[in-house]
Amino acid sequence: MRLETVSSQPVIQTERLILRPLRRSDAALLELFGADARVARMTRNIPHPQPPGGAEAFVQRALADERTEDVWALDGKLVGLGAVLGLISLEQMDREQSEVSYWIGPVFWNTGLATEALQALIDANPHNDKTMFASVFQDNPA
Repeated sequence: MRLETVSSQPVIQTERLILRPLRRSDAALLELFGADARVARMTRNIPHPQPPGGAEAFVQRALADERTEDVWALDGKLVGLGAVLGLISLEQMDREQSEVSYWIGPVFWNTGLATEALQALIDANPHNDKTMFASVFQDNPA
């Protein structure tokens, strides 16, 4: 795993992925995946249908200096896949804790890419957390 910092957020490289901060140019792919009811249904914060400009507003919040959540794109260009396969994030809580959230486009389900991204983020521990936790919907088969 290679780790480098872009601004205050590291870029993390795995065998098949680059976990990198979002770019404004990612909004179109985020909107495409976010418009899929299967993705939105398994998240707490993707409305379905998405309001106009929702993906752009999300990217803007993710790039803000005063954010409490770091968001990484799962970039698959290393292995000839797309620039955005999904997202993974860490939201800073109190007591050196962060909540992990992620989603991946349905075409990439059951490929191990989400697991690879999650393991890399845990290993990198960019917030120096003592605890990372996540929630899952009971009917999520992942």
